[in-house]
Amino acid sequence: MPQNESSNDRLFRIVLFMFIVTLAIAWQSWFLLALSAIPLITGAIGFCPLYAITGYKTLKSES
Repeated sequence: MPQNESSNDRLFRIVLFMFIVTLAIAWQSWFLLALSAIPLITGAIGFCPLYAITGYKTLKSES
């Protein structure tokens, strides 16, 4: 699977994951906890399906 996220984008998603998990714990929300999986997974693998659909990418080309 090709990557389409820069390292800064990936770091932002991991930080966003931690923020959402903190809110989920504070608010005792299973929905937020489940929602936090999206930035965790996309940040970990470096691929965003929404970016692929729209043709957007933050990763610089390797040329």
